[in-house]
Amino acid sequence: MATFILKFRQKSTDSIIKSIQFFGGEIEYVSPVLPIIAFQSDQQTVRRIREHVAYDYLFKAPDHGSLLEHGSLTSHYTPLNIVPKVDASRLRSAGLTGWGVVVAILDSGISEEWVRERHDFTGFGSQPVIDHGNKVANIIKRFARGSRLISCKVGQNYHDLKLTDVLKAIDFAISQQVHVVNMSLGFEIENCRRGHGCPLCDVVNYYTHHNGVLFVAAGGNDGEEGSIRCPGRSFEVITVGSIKQQSLAVADYSSKGLPGFNKPNILTSGSIYFDGKYDEGTSYSAPLIAGVSAALMTGAQMSVAKVKQLLYTSAERIERVPEHHQGFGVFSIEKLMEVLENEKSIAASEGQEPS
Repeated sequence: MATFILKFRQKSTDSIIKSIQFFGGEIEYVSPVLPIIAFQSDQQTVRRIREHVAYDYLFKAPDHGSLLEHGSLTSHYTPLNIVPKVDASRLRSAGLTGWGVVVAILDSGISEEWVRERHDFTGFGSQPVIDHGNKVANIIKRFARGSRLISCKVGQNYHDLKLTDVLKAIDFAISQQVHVVNMSLGFEIENCRRGHGCPLCDVVNYYTHHNGVLFVAAGGNDGEEGSIRCPGRSFEVITVGSIKQQSLAVADYSSKGLPGFNKPNILTSGSIYFDGKYDEGTSYSAPLIAGVSAALMTGAQMSVAKVKQLLYTSAERIERVPEHHQGFGVFSIEKLMEVLENEKSIAASEGQEPS
C-alpha cells in the first residue's frame, strides 16, 4: 500500500470518497477547500480509479519530504548570529515589531518556552527531538519580536516528512487565522516539476488568494538548476534562496530555478551560529524573510501583495547572475527602510497615511 494524491474534476467530494472506498482505497486526507484527496491503495485499485474518475492529476505521493538542514536538540534559550548580518534593530526602531501578527511554523517542533502553542501532526507528540524548528523560531523572533508563533510539528526527523501531514498542518494553520506560514521544508514532486501541479502548491496558491495569508518557503539545498522543491514551486509562495557567508553571491548549495521560472524569488543570509555551532541552508533564509514580513505586517494592516512589493523592490540584484538563480536579488534591510521612509514622506505630503 502506498499513498496517492488525486485532484478530481467533477462529482461531489462524497461521491469520489465512496468510489475510492468501493475500489478498496483508504482515505488519508481530504482538502476542505479544493477537490484534492489523498488515499492509501495498491496499483490495481489506482488503475480502476483512473478508469472511472475524471482528474487533473493522480500520482503516488513522494515517500518523504525533508527539512532543509541539520542539527541536534537544544532545549534552552540560545544565542543566534546570522551571517552576513541583517540588522533587525532597524525594524524595531521604526516600530515594526510584528505585534498582532500570528506566524505558523511548519517544522520539527519547537521547545523554546516562549512558544506555547504547539501542535503535532506526526503522531510522535509536539516535543521536538531535533532543533531545526528551534533555529527557525529564533530567526523569526529576531525580526518580529512581537509576533505570536504557533508550532505545527510535521517532522520527527529530517527526512521523514509526510505530504499529508503538511497539508493537514496548513489547513489547521489557516483555521487559526494566521497571517504568515513558514515552511523550511521541501518535497520533490515530479508531477509538479513537469508543470502538472501538486496539492501542496495548489493549496498554498488557494489560501494566498482566498485568505490573504503570506507563505514563505525554503528553496532547497540541491544547488542545481531546476532543483527548487515544493512548495517552493508555488506561484504565490515567497521562495527564498541563500547567499554565501562572505560575499553577495548565490550560495553553492542554494537551489535554482529554470529559465523563465522566476524562482527563487529572493535571496538572503543562510548561515547561522546557533548556540555557538555553525549551520547553513535555505531553511534559515526562509524564516528571515518570514520574520521581516511579519514585522512589516505589524498590526495586521499590510496586505500580502504590499509585503511582496516592498521585499522585492528593496532587493539588490547580483550582476551577471541569471534571474532564475536569484529572483529579484539579495534582500537589503537598509534599502527596505529607505523605501518605507520614502513612502511615509510621500504620504505625509499628500495628507494620507501610508498603505
